[in-house]
Amino acid sequence: SLSKAVHFAKAVPVTVRFSNPTGVPTLPDASPNASPHGIAIRFQLPEGGLTDIVSISFNGFPVATPEDFLSFLNSVAATKPDSPKPTPVEQFLATHPAAMKFVKAPKPAPESFGTLAFYGVNAFQFTNAKGESQYARYQIIPLAGMQALTDAEVTKAAPNYLMDELPQRIAKGPVQFRISAQLAGKDDPINDGTKVWSDSNPQIELGILSLDKMSPDSAAAEKKLAFNPLLLTDGIAPSADPVLLSRPIAYSVSVIRRLTGK
Repeated sequence: SLSKAVHFAKAVPVTVRFSNPTGVPTLPDASPNASPHGIAIRFQLPEGGLTDIVSISFNGFPVATPEDFLSFLNSVAATKPDSPKPTPVEQFLATHPAAMKFVKAPKPAPESFGTLAFYGVNAFQFTNAKGESQYARYQIIPLAGMQALTDAEVTKAAPNYLMDELPQRIAKGPVQFRISAQLAGKDDPINDGTKVWSDSNPQIELGILSLDKMSPDSAAAEKKLAFNPLLLTDGIAPSADPVLLSRPIAYSVSVIRRLTGK
């Protein structure tokens, strides 16, 4: 009813990569700075071709433009332990309320990647076989429920506990998520990821994501994979969100740096 995209009509193979933010591989999984976490999903389409979903474990984005995102990251990089007050990042946050909300919002350490919800902060236009179009954002909700570590468990968590726990969980049975499309309301902003839509907006279930095995060469595969939220198929088109449109360029730089170590 929502989209004629072929992977919503029948089961297809997927490859999924979970991640921490910041690009710092030594960042402990339970660190407050390790959230929001990421999920990237690659669908192998029945007649060849690929399409991707890239989402984070927070409903909303700190800024509305690529330029502001670069300024945000630069302010973080410029802030040192001995930076005079207000620090560069404090100055940025004071003038960007959405970023301040993003930074201050609780982000408890998850029990597992399999108990963490993920949200698409960019909207896409979905078109069905009748030519009817609607804008929507992805929501990826764990069937096991959302579970977080207690404060005591956080202090005892191993640095790589999320990556270590996932294979053990999958060995006991598939790790599953419900992928839904949250429909935009009449007055909802389409091109601004800082604007979170109401929980009362209708949702259409697109399918169940079922993860049943680990890649045998996961560490090597993670470095080579380059997901692209604009790698789309018939029935799905991008919005004009400037952050969405800039993401593939940044991701291409990221994969080159991972492979070259530069």
